[in-house]
Amino acid sequence: MQSMHTQQQLFLASVNEHRGILYRLAKSFSPDADEQADMVQEMILQLWHAFPRFEGKSQFSTWMYRVCINTMMTYHRRKKRETGQMAEWFHWTEKTTHQPDKGNNSIDMLYKALYTLSELERAIFFQYLEGLSGRDIALNLGVSEGAIRVRINRIKEKLKKTLYSYGYQYE
Repeated sequence: MQSMHTQQQLFLASVNEHRGILYRLAKSFSPDADEQADMVQEMILQLWHAFPRFEGKSQFSTWMYRVCINTMMTYHRRKKRETGQMAEWFHWTEKTTHQPDKGNNSIDMLYKALYTLSELERAIFFQYLEGLSGRDIALNLGVSEGAIRVRINRIKEKLKKTLYSYGYQYE
């Protein structure tokens, strides 16, 4: 059995090594920087609570995705309950609904398009962009691998249409 200090060091080193997951996931779920910071804190807290149950049967990053995706979905449901909003929580606010112009970069347009996706679609596409296999995404979300392949193709088409409506041209 590891000492508490050793366990803390291992946790911090592992999370630090894969910290990009936290920030990219938070950004893919909310355009608001303050909300993103809250999400990162919540993910770290949930990772710490779940860390004693990490058995090392999968890579740390795969396990981390699973915990963080579930945390984001729970965070979303709790946020909707707390605010009592019937509208989609991830909907762009009035201050961020401008149409991209030639001065905006492609990454910003992609994030804006991502916010038009449902919570589940974002969770799938985020993991796809991170290079996870269809099998790993399916395991993380508890759905079949075939369903993930179909959803990824549908999400790509949806994003392509959305980006086209923003004036982004494909080559």
